[in-house]
Amino acid sequence: MTMQCNKTGLTDNEWKTILDVLNVYDPNDIMHVYPEMGSPEYVQDVTSAFHKVRKHVLRINEREGVTVDQTESGLTLTQEELDGVRESSFGK
Repeated sequence: MTMQCNKTGLTDNEWKTILDVLNVYDPNDIMHVYPEMGSPEYVQDVTSAFHKVRKHVLRINEREGVTVDQTESGLTLTQEELDGVRESSFGK
């Protein structure tokens, strides 16, 4: 059964997809096209969004019984976290 957020309308899989995208964001990949997307303020916003979305996805995983290890830094996902997100997102 696909769960959908009452506030945003996003499904659990869409939340996990957003987390994947935020996790691989690299300002060096985009700032030559959109310089503002490489600014410290923008990177700070991406980092803030990442932490909020990650917290939400961890709650989704907990509800679904998916266990993941927490990182020491809390800044990036461990491979196990990525695997948990992908397995749940893609039904592996």
